[in-house]
Amino acid sequence: MAKMLDFSKAKKPTLPVKFDDGSMVYVYTPSKIEFDEMTDAQDYFNGALEGERESIYKLYEITARLMSNNKTGREITVEELAGYLDVSDMVVFFRAYAQFISEVIAEKN
Repeated sequence: MAKMLDFSKAKKPTLPVKFDDGSMVYVYTPSKIEFDEMTDAQDYFNGALEGERESIYKLYEITARLMSNNKTGREITVEELAGYLDVSDMVVFFRAYAQFISEVIAEKN
C-alpha cells in the first residue's frame, strides 16, 4: 500500500526578505495565480517608467500579495509596503524572487 503524501508537513522553501525596520518575512514560492500576476508585472514596470500612477499602484499590489504568501501568514498591505520600498526596490525584489523561483525549480527532489 502506498504511503500518504502529506502536504501539510512538507517543508517549503522560502525567500527571506528583511525590511528597513528590521522585520522579516519568509516568502513562499507563488501559486499559479500569483505567478501569472508576476509575469504581468513587466507591463506595469513599463507603465511605471512612463510615470503612470496606476501602473505603480498595481506593482505595489502585486508585490504585497507575493510577500503576503509567507511563512507566518503576515499580511503585507500596499500602504505598509510603500513605507518600506520604492519602485527601484521592487525591481530588486522581483529579480531576487524570480531567481529564487528558478533555483527551486532547478533543485532535485
